[in-house]
Amino acid sequence: MIQIEESGLNFGEFQDGDVFEIEKSEFVLKSKGIKSCEFVWHDNAKQLLWFVEAKSSVPNPQQSKEKFDGYFLEIFEKLENSVVSTSMGKLGKLAQVNEELSQPLLQLDWSTIRFKLVLVIPDAPNHVLPLLSEKLRSLFIRQAKLWGISRSDIAVINEGMARNYGLLVN
Repeated sequence: MIQIEESGLNFGEFQDGDVFEIEKSEFVLKSKGIKSCEFVWHDNAKQLLWFVEAKSSVPNPQQSKEKFDGYFLEIFEKLENSVVSTSMGKLGKLAQVNEELSQPLLQLDWSTIRFKLVLVIPDAPNHVLPLLSEKLRSLFIRQAKLWGISRSDIAVINEGMARNYGLLVN
């Protein structure tokens, strides 16, 4: 079983073969300019492939729109790079990533699995989550169409929601 500690949260416990700790991937660590989210998790029960990024806070757009926009561009890059590099690894186009993916992840029929891209901000109040989710979704308009991801599968969630989704240790 795997637990991942990030931004004050304990993610898991996940079956070893269901998680790709992409942030620790040799491919990502050795490739300049390639960013990644924290981890990729296959939720067997829901047939979802989660791409999870966690941050302890978010800049206030009223104090600095530039910092707020830059923050979300960074999150976009991390999630986008993670989906592409993981998919290319699955397809065998990135040999190093292919070698790092577990057999259970490689054997999945990715044509039938939904992707879920989430940013977890533990203390974000529920009332700001729709605004933050829309900001993230607005950056993924083209990718969502190309990858067949529904808008509802791109979201910013807080600790309570992450717990409800089964992302956190109970």
